[in-house]
Amino acid sequence: MDQLSMNLQTLARKYCIERITHLYKENPKIKHRFERQYRIESILLEIEKVQPEELKNLDQSKLLIRAAIQDAKDVQRSIPFDKHEIKAMNQERNNIIDYVCGLQESELKTIDRFFYRRVLTKQESDNIRGSLEKIWGAGRSRYWYPLDDSPPDDVVAFLSWRFQKEVNLKKIADFLSKQSDDRYLELREDHIDYEIDFSDFYPYYEGIEKYSCSKEMNWVIYSSHEESVTIAGKGLISLIKSIWPNWMNQIWKPELVGLK
Repeated sequence: MDQLSMNLQTLARKYCIERITHLYKENPKIKHRFERQYRIESILLEIEKVQPEELKNLDQSKLLIRAAIQDAKDVQRSIPFDKHEIKAMNQERNNIIDYVCGLQESELKTIDRFFYRRVLTKQESDNIRGSLEKIWGAGRSRYWYPLDDSPPDDVVAFLSWRFQKEVNLKKIADFLSKQSDDRYLELREDHIDYEIDFSDFYPYYEGIEKYSCSKEMNWVIYSSHEESVTIAGKGLISLIKSIWPNWMNQIWKPELVGLK
């Protein structure tokens, strides 16, 4: 693993993430902005699939990341992209390639801190999901508690919107980061799984169900589409109870979200 190459990958990720934010929030008048965003998101995914051990030297890493950018597959949609959309999307791809290939060694020696995130390999995902099922009984079916199964020991499910309002996420991140080497795992419904810095900790539902957990599986947070957030692990539950005195009144119940 080469530090210059790691910095190259970080700046490529940062470029994509900042460009997506720019298109989404600040420039509604840009033509084909959603199609541009789709292309950049697919490129970002491929960049984050490049593993640290593959980054051996700067020249080789530029070729590797360039290939990842070129190989990125666009999201599928019912209506095919037209020629104007494809042109705009290709422009975004070319701009990213030009940026990455144009970065000089002097620019890569020292860079500003940016949160770490990478896509886990299939073997890593399989192993971690196996541990999740073995230790917590999660992942046997599409859903986990409270949508499926009886509650295991040391597991509590809350109303997600109340949890987000009442519980300080930074306190949780600070507490968990001391147990997980500053990074945690995110296992997603679409089976694109990540290792992520706690500086970007966000365990809540974002249109896709997910488990946030440590490699050791001493804590788990599961967020579902039914407004539930499930907390597993004695230490984490104790922390939440200590900072949320009214926690007992916010336990998730099916009738509270219209399921009964």
